[in-house]
Amino acid sequence: MVPPILLLWALLSVMVAGACTFTFLQPFWIMHLDCIHAFGMISYCYVDSDYENSRELCTAYGGYYHLGNIPSGAWQASCVLYGVGCVLMCLSAFLAICTVIMIRAHNKKLSLLSGYLQAVAGMLYFIAILLCLYKQVKQYVIIPSLVSSYF
Repeated sequence: MVPPILLLWALLSVMVAGACTFTFLQPFWIMHLDCIHAFGMISYCYVDSDYENSRELCTAYGGYYHLGNIPSGAWQASCVLYGVGCVLMCLSAFLAICTVIMIRAHNKKLSLLSGYLQAVAGMLYFIAILLCLYKQVKQYVIIPSLVSSYF
């Protein structure tokens, strides 16, 4: 019989991997206050007022998915780190499912490996989000006139 904690851990691993991968693909990481435009890791959205109803259009940076089309070096690094974290988290979720299916002799090793993968993926997520926020704060929050008045 499979322990309920193992089932819960496998289910949560799959849910977290799916949620993190879904958010990686979304263009709504940074949104304008008036919802005019939104930026994501690999794509962005804007309101096109050429149409009668001003519809929202979303596209990848540069028209197609290529790392060189992401506008900032910090965003490129964040994209790579978060993407690798997504891959590791999905691999960890796969291993978590394998621990439920496999015989009990291999459960401990696979669980340990999956846990380490989740820890590394979590650290990569954290670093990627810090890079993303650092670039956002540095570019959009600091007003040059305020900075020059303090120095």
